[in-house]
Amino acid sequence: MLGRLDIPTAFIPKNCRLKGRSGSCKRSGQSVTINVTR
Repeated sequence: MLGRLDIPTAFIPKNCRLKGRSGSCKRSGQSVTINVTR
């Protein structure tokens, strides 16, 4: 299942890791786009 989250950088850990989820993290300006693979 692929999910896409657009959240402020402040909520993103430095390692770009989410709880129980792994994916790629792209930083653009103040926002971060995360492609979540579950």
